[in-house]
Amino acid sequence: MYSEEPKSESERATPDSPDRAFLPHPNRDLTHFSVGCLPLLRAVQFELLKFSVWHLDDTRGAHHNGQLATSSTFRSPPKLLLPGTFLAAGAFAAKKTPEERFNDFHAKALTSSPIKLADTSYKSLTSAPRDYTVAVLLTALENRFGCQLCREFQPEWDLLGKTWTKGDKKGESRLLFGTLDFSDGREVFMSLGLQTAPVLLLFQPTIGPHAVAAVDPLQYDFTSGPQSAEQVHAWLSRHLTDRPHPPVKRPINWMRWISSITIVLGLGTVLVTASPYILPVIQNRNLWAAISLIAILLFTSGHMFNHIRKVPYVAGDGRGGISYFAGGFQNQFGLETQIVAAIYGVLAFCAISLTVKVPRIGDNKRQQVAVLAWGGVLFIMYSFLLSVFRIKNGGYPFSLPPFINFSSGFELFAIAHRNAFFNLCWDSFTVVSLSKAQGNGLCPIRKSPFDRNVLVSRAALTFIPDHESTLSLH
Repeated sequence: MYSEEPKSESERATPDSPDRAFLPHPNRDLTHFSVGCLPLLRAVQFELLKFSVWHLDDTRGAHHNGQLATSSTFRSPPKLLLPGTFLAAGAFAAKKTPEERFNDFHAKALTSSPIKLADTSYKSLTSAPRDYTVAVLLTALENRFGCQLCREFQPEWDLLGKTWTKGDKKGESRLLFGTLDFSDGREVFMSLGLQTAPVLLLFQPTIGPHAVAAVDPLQYDFTSGPQSAEQVHAWLSRHLTDRPHPPVKRPINWMRWISSITIVLGLGTVLVTASPYILPVIQNRNLWAAISLIAILLFTSGHMFNHIRKVPYVAGDGRGGISYFAGGFQNQFGLETQIVAAIYGVLAFCAISLTVKVPRIGDNKRQQVAVLAWGGVLFIMYSFLLSVFRIKNGGYPFSLPPFINFSSGFELFAIAHRNAFFNLCWDSFTVVSLSKAQGNGLCPIRKSPFDRNVLVSRAALTFIPDHESTLSLH
């Protein structure tokens, strides 16, 4: 008797068999079955059609009691064929259109945006073709990674995703937000070759009215440090032209409002309670006059120049000493402005004292001494101011004792010092005489032609050169 030995499973399911579909071994993992599912599905359907009809089996020669046995049988499909068919069909049905994918992910975004992604959902969301835009943040939020920038930017990213999706519930902008953490998407990070985080990628449409030619995604720049939701919103808006851009709306910080209102009410209560003591100080004219004079002296002496140019406080003179004044009008030192401000302050105080304080002194002798004292201080300080000015402007020809540049101004001073001294004494005599007249009621100082403005002007000792190279007081 002749009988054919049954073929093994491996022999029946080999690619060389012309009438068999190559199926994976039942003990193998079927996860790779969906690779190239469309060609495989067609092959499986063809095999299923062949086995759905009656056909004659191969003629087998077998000798049973000396006779040749032939049979006509129905051979059912292999056990792996139908499960493979269903698996391939399910993989084919799972391949959705871009519109269906957008609708599915947009429905998830309405519930929670940005969408939390994994490896599979990331690939499905960003796969081509797509007629929508995807903004994906690849981050590493776990503490073991030590990504401070990731933790700082995550609230801003969540705020942007929520406000954008809330303002675009119909999906007119065709933009989806997603977040992929390293713990959920290791394969994506390795496939992209990322070694740092965070990374913000913008996948633009490949089909549709907003399609672009570039295939690679755009990447946001985090090199300048933590970014706000408004900055990322502006970046997205530049690349999403002709589409709505819902604005970023930050939630109301009720704690900040409550604390601000509490502070304002507390300050108001303190001011109302202390107003009887504070108002007289605030309304004091002398206080505001002092503040105004200090501000004027600071700004006229060049205080703002120091802040703008960041000038040094002092400098060396090249001979081992210290230089307090810088030559020229384009340079100055910090101490220089303070000295000039002090000179201006002393001169102003002298002028105010001679016009306001000295005339009110009742004793004639004390009044005369005060005039001479304040006049001397005024003269000395103005002489020092002229010497400082000569340092700034070396071509200035005038000076006063005791601060005189003998190399250039001694001859000029020798000609005019007697006239200057005489005018100074005359001013002092005029002040004393007017004070006596006011005390006797003979010459009220307000009605006198020698009023306070004249005295202040003459006491300022502003020297003007005349044609005879003399110094005259005005």
